[in-house]
Amino acid sequence: MHESLLNGQVHLLEMLVLGEPLEQILDSCLRLCEANSDEMLCSILILDPDGIHLRHGAAPSLPPEFMRLIDGRPIGPSAGSCGTAAFLKEPVIVEDIATDPLWSEYRDFTLPFGLRACWSTPIFDRKRQVLGTFAIYYRKPCRPTPEHLNLIGIVTNIAGIAIHCRRAEEKKRQVFERISDAFVALDTEWRFTYVNSKAGGFIGHDPASLIGKNIWSAFPDRVGQKFHLAFEKAMAEQIPIVLEDFYPPTGKWFENRVYPSPQGLSVYFLDVTERKRIEEKIRQSEKMTAIGQLASGIAHDFNNQLSVMLGYAGLLESRLTDPELKRFSAAIVRAADRSGDLTRNLLAFTRQGHHENVAIDIHELIGEVIELLGHSIDRRITLETNLRAPNALVMGDPATLQNALLNLALNARDAMPEGGVMGFATEALEIPGSPGAKGGDRAGQAEFSDLPPGSYLHLSVTDTGTGMSDEVKRRAFEPFFTTKPVGKGTGMGLASVFGTVNAHKGGVAVESVSGHGTRFRVYLPLTGREAEANPPPAAQTGSPQGLRVLIVEDEGPIRDLIGDMLRAGGHSVIGASGGHEALVIYRERWREIDLIILDMVMADIDGFRTFRELRRINPEAKVIISSGYSPEGEIQTLLDEGAKGLLQKPYGKSQLDKVIAGVMD
Repeated sequence: MHESLLNGQVHLLEMLVLGEPLEQILDSCLRLCEANSDEMLCSILILDPDGIHLRHGAAPSLPPEFMRLIDGRPIGPSAGSCGTAAFLKEPVIVEDIATDPLWSEYRDFTLPFGLRACWSTPIFDRKRQVLGTFAIYYRKPCRPTPEHLNLIGIVTNIAGIAIHCRRAEEKKRQVFERISDAFVALDTEWRFTYVNSKAGGFIGHDPASLIGKNIWSAFPDRVGQKFHLAFEKAMAEQIPIVLEDFYPPTGKWFENRVYPSPQGLSVYFLDVTERKRIEEKIRQSEKMTAIGQLASGIAHDFNNQLSVMLGYAGLLESRLTDPELKRFSAAIVRAADRSGDLTRNLLAFTRQGHHENVAIDIHELIGEVIELLGHSIDRRITLETNLRAPNALVMGDPATLQNALLNLALNARDAMPEGGVMGFATEALEIPGSPGAKGGDRAGQAEFSDLPPGSYLHLSVTDTGTGMSDEVKRRAFEPFFTTKPVGKGTGMGLASVFGTVNAHKGGVAVESVSGHGTRFRVYLPLTGREAEANPPPAAQTGSPQGLRVLIVEDEGPIRDLIGDMLRAGGHSVIGASGGHEALVIYRERWREIDLIILDMVMADIDGFRTFRELRRINPEAKVIISSGYSPEGEIQTLLDEGAKGLLQKPYGKSQLDKVIAGVMD
């Protein structure tokens, strides 16, 4: 039985690959299942796109009249086995239809068909969306055995793949049916006998001028290319061929469907340039997402290690008297600080951590970046500005946006070792779809068509340097990718730009030709708010002493470090290795605890939930968030809910003292 079941699964997958109709695949799937028992009767119902009604999919052995009676029934909490399973998104086992309340509305027309037991399981897609249900009926009351459960798992998996794939194919077919293909006909001598107007537009020729001409004489550059070889093969072997080919004169990709006959070839052309662009964009997006997940994990672990090194090196430096030993410890602190910059860039790429959200004048940021460059840039590089945007205000974090601009500028500087021109330009434009959308950078609008409609600032940073190859452009925003010599760059500058711009709900792209300079284009949503003035510096106060501090941190070395730094500042410490332990301690001793330092990422209860539970115990609890990274927006949410401060890992004693002083002041 095991071998026949395995062979049946292979056959079903072959049917799926060969594009057999969904009805046939589902029917074969159920027949494979029923072959394991003479008494088993199976059905598959498919959930309508409305998410409410179940429709007949396949039921090779159930009475047709019964299937007509249940076809189109709505799902619900008491809708038989199938309707309830789809509604609850979980298996529903009914051992006896005659007595189970789930069948109260269906029992009268079901029992006459001799059906007594029904076990139904939802069919899901890979996103856990319900596609339909698979049901096993028996003519006697019974419940499933382990063998049944194994069959159910096999059938629901294959049915889910089949339904999902066919729905995806149907969506594609509907899209392409709305598009009128280009068409040409060739005779056996390779002469054009018909060219429609769309084909003429695609290939850049008047259709009438091509009639009677030999295709290879009209397009000699295609001879010997994939396009030519495929046409020859179709004609010689009389087999249809589908291929995608790039046509350099138009810069477009075409899908060519070639159908041979004794009279020649019928060829349909479809411009798939946009589809190829989207596919590449999706591939790139998926790759960047995967890299981002890896990078965020690295940043978290690396920050914890850096925190220990930076903290203890700082404590050591403060206690040493030997000048040479103090110099050694200071070097460790500087190295840890520089490594902290790397993790901050990683966090910028993955859009983690805490960022302000205030109105910023990008023109002012550009001025600040130019002033910074004045101290480090080669005198052979000329700086030019063309700031035409009447409004350059965006909402965001000044520090990360300034860092992004600086990274773009430094990238431009490094591309011009012999000197050149670096330019900053801005303009305001509308992404189509917003009220009053007009004009603007059409190329940019097309490239950033996935941005929400609205008013945007278009910022460009250009250089006249060495430019980039297509391969370098494709990988420009990947973390750790660099073309600089070993030791000259981390490969995180442009990656952090990518993360920062995306975190600000914008878009960034690069245009470049090797040897002819580079242009980075950034789109940021404009705001009508006024830029906020920098607040006056806070008055310096002495660091408070004698506090009792609860440290909530699941990493032992970090917890020990924070405790040592606090004790060095005259405080007493209570340690908790996670959220559960912290809550137990705080319920018993909250009146004697002055301050809580809370990690965000912990194994048992995360910092987000722990904070809220602490505030339920004592609404006046003073909590400082200690974070290397956290899911986007969580830190700001906690600050809005009353967290008193933030310590961004890695940090040393001076930062710890400063934040505590600010909280307790």
